[in-house]
Amino acid sequence: MLDKKVVFPVVLTAPSGCGKTTLARYLLDSFSDIKYSISVTTRKPRNKEVPDKDYYFISETVFKDWIKDDKFCEYAKVYDNYYGTLKETLNASLSSGYKVLMDLDIQGAKSIKSIYPNSVNIFILPPSIEELKTRLFNRGGGEKDIDKRLQLAEVEISHIGEFDYAVVNNNIHEAIAKIVSIIRAEECKITRLVV
Repeated sequence: MLDKKVVFPVVLTAPSGCGKTTLARYLLDSFSDIKYSISVTTRKPRNKEVPDKDYYFISETVFKDWIKDDKFCEYAKVYDNYYGTLKETLNASLSSGYKVLMDLDIQGAKSIKSIYPNSVNIFILPPSIEELKTRLFNRGGGEKDIDKRLQLAEVEISHIGEFDYAVVNNNIHEAIAKIVSIIRAEECKITRLVV
């Protein structure tokens, strides 16, 4: 019991523009026993994204074949593109003694929780809808796209009660400190230490 590795999926969910990708990068630097779950997607790479590091970029045809072959533990269609997590990759990381950091939408977080009930699901909130609008505007994109993302953000935030924790990302350093504290506390749960 005392030398048992404590592993579990850590799921970050947030509306677009809340900083979950930045938070994920900080978390990976904070823990030597966390691996990032690289999602599969059918969308094109964005600026500075590195294939097979940020995402596995595949065609929609291949993605749909993998759905039929039951290769995903979760997948969803978001903004006209598919995203998913491969079962094999997630299970291999957990079996190797790593916590797995996942950046998922609401549907993906629910799927992971149903398959891995010991997962820690954390919802990242913006300080306000006005601040979220500013962040989305600064990222680029037209008014129509920003309005679509803000409408979706309101729907996503309405699901906050289905998560284990919520962290407001007003200050990146404070937000990361809270998430680190959540993970450290979860490592100490008796239910994780005693089988």
